[in-house]
Amino acid sequence: MSWGSRTKSKATSLNRGVLDDAVMAALKSVRVVRSYDVPYVGSCNRAGDIFYIDHELPPHIEAGRSS
Repeated sequence: MSWGSRTKSKATSLNRGVLDDAVMAALKSVRVVRSYDVPYVGSCNRAGDIFYIDHELPPHIEAGRSS
């Protein structure tokens, strides 16, 4: 049986509210610093509690098709 023919269960589907809560909990436990020129757009420190995002990366990125 291929992956595409699997039945979709409500129990395994992702709930947007649950994902939003998980993101908010993750953001509360880390600090995001956007004031450096960071190679490869972003990185974190060894402890994993500070994330460095390149200062030129826009704060919001929208998914879409390129023309």
